[in-house]
Amino acid sequence: MDLLDALDKAKLTILRVYSTDAGFEMTNDYFKIKDSEDTYMSSTGIKVFSQEYPEAQIVELVLSENASKHFIHTFVTPGKLLQQRPKEQHDKYLIARRDSVLTRDDREKLLMTNAYSGYIYLIDQSYKIRWAGSGWPTEAEVDGLWKAVKGILKENTLRLNKNK
Repeated sequence: MDLLDALDKAKLTILRVYSTDAGFEMTNDYFKIKDSEDTYMSSTGIKVFSQEYPEAQIVELVLSENASKHFIHTFVTPGKLLQQRPKEQHDKYLIARRDSVLTRDDREKLLMTNAYSGYIYLIDQSYKIRWAGSGWPTEAEVDGLWKAVKGILKENTLRLNKNK
């Protein structure tokens, strides 16, 4: 499955992109469930996410920096990496060679210039980036992400009702 196939599976996608463990760690706070120790990336958390946001999904994209890391991500550790995610998320976990899928110019346009950071993009069904964040988020940034998710889903519902 490629990224466009994954994006087509929901009306709204929260795309988590990282190349390193540090980038992964940086983006964890975006997925903490408010007033809970759990995250939306756990087995129980993904069920909560699906109930709260049934028309949305979380997709993870690991961008391997070079051929050797891509080999490790693809052939050596994929089972271990998948075991760390809920089964419901396995088809939403993608691995690609960074330079094969995004040129330096494209990464600059997406403000994805730090290979060690993690990035969050909120992508609607028209493939438009509606919100973006990176690095260690502040509480306001986390709140901003989830406010945007709710707002876009509400916008989709209003548009659907208007077209009936």
